[in-house]
Amino acid sequence: MNRYRTNKTESRTVWCGLCLGRVFARVVPVLAFLLLTGLATVAGGCAPKDDGMSGGGSSTVSPAQQRRQHLLGEIQELREDIRSGKVMVDWNPPVGSYMPSDPLELLDDLEASLLASDITAYIADDAGDAAGLREELASRPEVEKLAFLGKEAVLKRLQERLGDQVPPSDAGNLLPAEVQIWVSDPSSTIDLVEELETRAEVRDAVTNSADLEYWLNLLRESLRPK
Repeated sequence: MNRYRTNKTESRTVWCGLCLGRVFARVVPVLAFLLLTGLATVAGGCAPKDDGMSGGGSSTVSPAQQRRQHLLGEIQELREDIRSGKVMVDWNPPVGSYMPSDPLELLDDLEASLLASDITAYIADDAGDAAGLREELASRPEVEKLAFLGKEAVLKRLQERLGDQVPPSDAGNLLPAEVQIWVSDPSSTIDLVEELETRAEVRDAVTNSADLEYWLNLLRESLRPK
């Protein structure tokens, strides 16, 4: 599956949280809540804000930004072609992938993943707001941006996503605070995750390793011009 963790490549990615959250949200509520917290912010949610600790990278466009801009343009072009009826869609998600059968919904999910943080560090309860860790990360050249979400903000985001569903009364205690991290070079992500997992302030660290190019190419192969 797709949530990365040290020595368990492809086993625990944020993409797994995105897909399995849909399937289990009504079946295993507490598990679903924990999976959903692994998702970065999506439309209608609680957008991450700069916490005042910008990364130490340069002001030039980074490889990660270039990749995001390129893929975002592809997503927007595909969405417009589908909505306008310019192309016919014969999209069938791979068996067992839990990807949406609606191609527009798939594009929405890919866009949300693209705009998500590269890394989410879940903060240990006794680490407070992890100010020291955040200051240290902000000084690093490979870090473009940080966003901190306290327990209340994480719970609010979850409530907004669930809509009419009511979280368990103790959900606020179960959900950890988060430090969301955007990096300038995607190749630095794994090393940073491994380093974060050795820190006492961090309960767990995950990276969004969804293969967006793969899913876009797969969707593109299902399109036929009218």
